[in-house]
Amino acid sequence: PRDLSAALWALAKLQWCPSEAWTQAALSTLSATLPEFEPSNNGGRELATCVWALAALRRAPPPEFLDACLLRIEQLALAQDPVQRHEQQEQQKQQEQQKQQKLALAQDLVLRHDHQQQEQRKHHQQHQQDQDQHRHQQYEQQHQQDQDQHQQYEHQHQQDQ
Repeated sequence: PRDLSAALWALAKLQWCPSEAWTQAALSTLSATLPEFEPSNNGGRELATCVWALAALRRAPPPEFLDACLLRIEQLALAQDPVQRHEQQEQQKQQEQQKQQKLALAQDLVLRHDHQQQEQRKHHQQHQQDQDQHRHQQYEQQHQQDQDQHQQYEHQHQQDQ
């Protein structure tokens, strides 16, 4: 069953539709091997993959085949070992927790990056203000020096007259 499941999946992924004769032979093989899909070897998943691939290839199997597949998938789900089912559920929970942790970490990194950019902008603005203030002070000093020189010149000019 696993080989046929893999073949159907590959054909569907390649979007390569096999002939009607090949499809009928595959359906016939699947029907005959339904009991071989076991819980211990992911039989439910393998069978679901077969049905998905047939749908993706637009090769609708007869309703009785689909009914038989659905019944077998239900049997596999019920026959699954409770310990195995619990382990799978725990594994899914752990994966979800890890996913949430990664998401929280990514969000934290984004917030830190945004904060750093804000701090850099503030620092840049403060630096610009400091430079502007320094220029203004230099201008004021130069202006005062110019006024002082002008007054000296005026004073000197008056004395010369």
